Amino acid sequence: MPKLVAILRFIRRSTLLITVGLVGGVVLGAGVVMLVTPGPGLLVIIAGLAILATQFAWAERTLDKVKQRAVLARDKASARRARRRAPARPHSSSAGAAASLAADPLPSAHHPSGDYSVDGTPVESLPVESRSGGDPSSEPVAADSESQATG
Repeated sequence: MPKLVAILRFIRRSTLLITVGLVGGVVLGAGVVMLVTPGPGLLVIIAGLAILATQFAWAERTLDKVKQRAVLARDKASARRARRRAPARPHSSSAGAAASLAADPLPSAHHPSGDYSVDGTPVESLPVESRSGGDPSSEPVAADSESQATG
């Protein structure tokens, strides 16, 4: 009778190994195919390794390495995303724009109208000819008097 129990345990263990090996291998193979075809290839490969890791030590070690690389890739992507969202520094070739940006980096944040020229100087301080093509000898017109004249 003890021999029969040992045989049944062996059959159960072998069946479990074979089943896990087949299912994990099929999922892993599907993930490899999805690398070159549309589909979530890397996720399916990780799922296949996770299935295989329940019974095989080599799959568990490989899964640990894949997890470490995934964490490194996530950190690298986060750092890249943070660099993209960082405010841009002014170019040294445009000294006038750099000086105006240093004095007032977000001009429209202070003035809701946002009436600024390309280099960041307020439109009111520009000569009249550069604003509306008028007479250069005339005084610059304040924004309040313009709005009163039109409104």
